[in-house]
Amino acid sequence: MSAPQLVSWNLTRRCNLACGHCYLDAVQRKSEAPGELSTEAALRVIDEIAEAAPGAMLVLTGGEPLLRADLVGLVARAAAVGLMPVIGTNGVLLDDDRARQLVQAGAAGVGVSLDSAAPGFHDRLRGRSGAWRGALTGMRAARAAGLAVQVQATLLADNRHELAGIAEVAQQAGALALNFFFLVCTGRGVTQTDMPQHLYERTLAQILELQRARPQLIIRARCAPYARRLLGLRAGEARDGYEAWSSACLAGREYLRVTPQGRVTPCPYIPEVAGDLNSERLAVIWNTSEVFGRPVPETCWVKIRNAPT
Repeated sequence: MSAPQLVSWNLTRRCNLACGHCYLDAVQRKSEAPGELSTEAALRVIDEIAEAAPGAMLVLTGGEPLLRADLVGLVARAAAVGLMPVIGTNGVLLDDDRARQLVQAGAAGVGVSLDSAAPGFHDRLRGRSGAWRGALTGMRAARAAGLAVQVQATLLADNRHELAGIAEVAQQAGALALNFFFLVCTGRGVTQTDMPQHLYERTLAQILELQRARPQLIIRARCAPYARRLLGLRAGEARDGYEAWSSACLAGREYLRVTPQGRVTPCPYIPEVAGDLNSERLAVIWNTSEVFGRPVPETCWVKIRNAPT
């Protein structure tokens, strides 16, 4: 089995926002959530990730990872062992000083959540007035410090008409890429309204057209593997700037996720536990767990089968 190329680690359930669609069901609190890995344990896990996935991109996210006091040290360790650390954040806590610290520690970039072209929808979804402006301020701080920026937008029926506007904001902010995530109804996301089937096809087509219109910005659909069907791409094929993996589901094939408690799952939306890093080494989990040896769970293909043709 080939080594993972991408590892996402939910460092904490703590968050400064209260997003209505949060897959982790993150909580606002002042102290560490019970069971989260200590700094010592987290450093050990980073070493294990480097052993199992040499050179992989390591996404340190949350909750809000900037709420972990040891974040800079974790980034430094990841960079020192040859990983590519990036931070997944809502951007609100990312100021000039923190951005500089992350760069000095070896961070390559940040992914900042932005769900609308103006404050209204974003602030409502994120549960806090000023969250939209905070995200833009965080992006500016990241760019000024030399961090690459990706914008992460969650798509719902209520904001799908803002595709072009979000792309304009992302490009003006100097983002390298814009990822449109189709909602997977897990965590608090089960309370949100997913897009009707007839809108999925239309929205995917608009995203692909948006990419053609804005070649300076990498624009991708995420958690929507059937985007490849519209491109006429079969598994493993690449064309027109789309890599072989682009828009496909990588869960359990080239990607894994670590929970705040140190458990390993194929991705944040597939909660089945493949192993526990408190008692097993990551390389052993990746290479021997039957969770990673099985085909992608049936639930992950429901939307693909039901998508309009």
